[in-house]
Amino acid sequence: MIGVPKFAMMLRARKGSSKLKVLCMFGAGSVAFLTIIYFITNGMDVLCKIRQICSAYDAIRPNKHSPFDSMNEMIVVDDTSHITETDFYCTYWSCIDSYKCVENFDGKISVYVYDVKKYVDSELRSLLSQPSKEHIELIWVISQSRYATTDPSEACIFVPSVDLLNQKHLNRKTVARILASLPFWNNGSNHLLFNMVPSMHTEARTLLAFPHGKAIVAGADFTQMSYRRSFDVSIPFYNPHQDDSSFINSNNRYSSRPWLIVSAQLQYSEESYKKIQSISSRHGDVLVLLGCKDSNRPKTWCDANGSEYLYPSILTQGKYCLMTRQRQLTLLGLCDALRAGCVPVVCAQSLVMPYSEVLDWKRAAVFVNEDRLDSLAEILTDITNDRDTYTQLQQQGRFFYENYFKMINQTALTVLNIINSRALPHRALSYDFWNRLILPAMSPNPFIIPLVPSSEVGFTAMILGYDRPSLVKQVIQQITKTKHVSKIIIVWNNQKLKLVIDSSWPKTTIPVKVVCRQS
Repeated sequence: MIGVPKFAMMLRARKGSSKLKVLCMFGAGSVAFLTIIYFITNGMDVLCKIRQICSAYDAIRPNKHSPFDSMNEMIVVDDTSHITETDFYCTYWSCIDSYKCVENFDGKISVYVYDVKKYVDSELRSLLSQPSKEHIELIWVISQSRYATTDPSEACIFVPSVDLLNQKHLNRKTVARILASLPFWNNGSNHLLFNMVPSMHTEARTLLAFPHGKAIVAGADFTQMSYRRSFDVSIPFYNPHQDDSSFINSNNRYSSRPWLIVSAQLQYSEESYKKIQSISSRHGDVLVLLGCKDSNRPKTWCDANGSEYLYPSILTQGKYCLMTRQRQLTLLGLCDALRAGCVPVVCAQSLVMPYSEVLDWKRAAVFVNEDRLDSLAEILTDITNDRDTYTQLQQQGRFFYENYFKMINQTALTVLNIINSRALPHRALSYDFWNRLILPAMSPNPFIIPLVPSSEVGFTAMILGYDRPSLVKQVIQQITKTKHVSKIIIVWNNQKLKLVIDSSWPKTTIPVKVVCRQS
């Protein structure tokens, strides 16, 4: 049975580390990750615990329905009459049936994941290739989350189990027919589609090359023109081949990074490349890389002179990583830059940053207008002169990577959290939750009033009164017991009743001044 875990696993543990990561494999390539913290004492051999860990996994895994529990064939007829063209003007209120989005027991919306099907034509020929490992993990995480429901009548959001992550492997007409054949499609309303690699045939107004009606798109590479604000969700590119070993020796210290700017892109616009090369010729600490023409070495990039550099480890040598506008995949290296501690510099005004709805990217990246590219080195030098500012950018970027970029399951849950905040505003996560403000260890903000006054200066107590002199006396008596009071001011607002300070008032060495309202 596909939903039953096989006893297969991989162990990843850094030498001397107490963190043990176990990967339990499931049928059809679905995966789930467990991170278990061990403190190795008294010579305990962690390896002998692996069998216990994987045996116990099925017990601690949520007892929920899996979309992989059945994989029946579904015949998709060659009929395009039910295909709905993309609505380029969708908003949350125009394309979402909000009446379906009610709270479940966990205070969240409910999400229904379609069972995985093998889509075939009338002659039982498969219409789609095997789903990617990343898609399987994405679907698995959603189906096991607190958002998941097995009852479509309860669902606010529907997630098709169709792998749309890479459009270059898809037939546009076939995908449109499959989506339109889904039992709850309803022109795409309340449906969520994930995509990371766009098609070369995509229109400027949309990220997906196939008609998808009113469906929400969680995609990478959005521009201001293709992004439907408050409806779509901008997500990062996920690199399934990322290898943390390239960054083991990464040092975040400013002084250990010899390059001010490292620019490593698959392609450049002709205008941008000329400007960047001009900057490099004027400044010896600017490195511009392209793919090597004659080298067969993997992960090797070359500069204009043919010198080779290993990617992505070269990013650990740069203070800033430049990303200029490309036709597609402009932010492909954003994840690598954040992981390497290289502060991203984005020089493309039309781009929509990942999770821009909730993440404050000005705390983790530098944005420079394209018409100021010639002055880039001077701009970045001014910023890096303040080491505290540079450190904050670097630390915030690392926080973003660890919490939103590192694993594809983070992508799935972050998207659901954002949609949940739209549907249930009273459950929305705060700005501080998303961004975890990094406060510098410097002098306090001059605009914040200290809670404890100076013992040398003290503070002034102000009392507002109208017609109860006896109560004012009682307040003064209590205030005089407080330390560091330097003065008491009484503002008396009654024009008809005069406030007279006589011998009946509390004795105090603190000056008392009465301000009366004039008639």
